[in-house]
Amino acid sequence: MKLSALHIVIAISLLFLATGVYRNHRTNTQLIAPIPVVKESKKSEPIQNPFVVTDAIALAPVQSTLEALVAKNALVETNHLCVIGQPLGTSGTQAWVSWTEDRSIILWEFGLADLTLSRNYLKFGRDIVNENTEGFTASTYLVGTEWGDAVIAECASKGTPFVIKKSEAETAVKNRATAHTIPEIHT
Repeated sequence: MKLSALHIVIAISLLFLATGVYRNHRTNTQLIAPIPVVKESKKSEPIQNPFVVTDAIALAPVQSTLEALVAKNALVETNHLCVIGQPLGTSGTQAWVSWTEDRSIILWEFGLADLTLSRNYLKFGRDIVNENTEGFTASTYLVGTEWGDAVIAECASKGTPFVIKKSEAETAVKNRATAHTIPEIHT
């Protein structure tokens, strides 16, 4: 089997993503960014020192990021979301988004503009399961319902709630896309 240069570049990129090692080409320094495993956060109080997520902290407008998520994935008109920040010690911050109607908890690593691309888009019944489910202890990606319920409870008491209508989110996303298009030049 002959591999093209593109196949090799993709394979190397995937290896770097999997290990968390990558190179900053501007400063020519190697950075090691360990990829946290969600399953380790199975405590009854999963978020230590939670904080309110603002646009500046998230490196993106919180409302418009959530509107884009709802516009893309919502199955019902009215959607209830909650965002709660979580410090990661010296390695930065992240947030969890709980979405009632989608039955999901989504990891928001700041700088990620499209939450549908989150590496931890966890759904109750699929990724968040009862701890007694067969295969739970051997799994590398399943998390317990105790953890999921604790994240939702923590978000409800200390997070920022959002109610977003799908139709309004679709309009907002469409308007933002229109505002960012380059106008045609007629000569």
